[in-house]
Amino acid sequence: MKTELLIYNPDMTARFRYIAEWMFMDVLGVGVEFTSDRDTVLNPTLPVLNYSVERVGNEPFIRACGLLESSALELPEVIPVPFRGSSGLFPSSHDSLMPFDPFAACFFTITRMEEYFATERDEHGRFRHDQSVLVSMGVSGKPIANIWCRFLADSLKEVYPSLVFPIMPFRFLPTIDIDNAYAYAGKSIMRNLGSAFRQMGVMGVSGFTERLKVLMGQMSDPYDTYDYLLSHFKGHEQDVRFFFHLGDRSRFDTPVSWRSRRFRNLVRTIHRHFQSGIHPSCLASLDTGPETMLKEKQRFVTITG
Repeated sequence: MKTELLIYNPDMTARFRYIAEWMFMDVLGVGVEFTSDRDTVLNPTLPVLNYSVERVGNEPFIRACGLLESSALELPEVIPVPFRGSSGLFPSSHDSLMPFDPFAACFFTITRMEEYFATERDEHGRFRHDQSVLVSMGVSGKPIANIWCRFLADSLKEVYPSLVFPIMPFRFLPTIDIDNAYAYAGKSIMRNLGSAFRQMGVMGVSGFTERLKVLMGQMSDPYDTYDYLLSHFKGHEQDVRFFFHLGDRSRFDTPVSWRSRRFRNLVRTIHRHFQSGIHPSCLASLDTGPETMLKEKQRFVTITG
């Protein structure tokens, strides 16, 4: 990747290098170099962007808000900043290229930094999305970090019209999580009986009839769409990923048993055509998670050979 931009930062930290490379190289497709030498900024051979707390010369400048200069895991003060019909985070200064700090904003967002400081969590111990600052800003449904990168690119092009930001190719990677491979098939008689009685209480006789027809081979299991998937993705197998739940049953885990012959045959069939792996169980997220996940991985290896 050709280097197109020189970024000045006298306090080069791991945080800043990480986010700057992500923004320019991964999102915008532009190679960057870094310098902490003021003379290089005054006599540049490339377009320059100054990210620090003070100007060096007349180069475009973004005042650093301080988040990326720190290595502490502390929740910063998060202040939205209106900009070009949207909003950014972390106010910059009146003489900055942009009124907010796009580097800090992107770092805060893609590292999901706010989730480390949640005071309320859901029943699974997860961060509640309605607590996110992005929800309060009305941008949670948008690729906001990518939008901020584009704002920065557009602002730089106003200063350096010859600076080229290529159109990055789009790639769609379907990932299919199979947490419960079959509604009725592949499950024990006792499990089907227990589920049938519960189902009748909710759906009446119709639900029981469907289950009975599936178990008697008179109709397909409603979750059995695997022949369709094999046909639909034919010729694009390298672009699809499957992940199977191979954990034990628990309050939040209700998979088909990994010992089920039908399920094991399904895993082998899918694995022959697609890249596949495990979708860790809820139990794998608990304190014994590493041990549990290793057990589930070994089951996958045993099944697929």
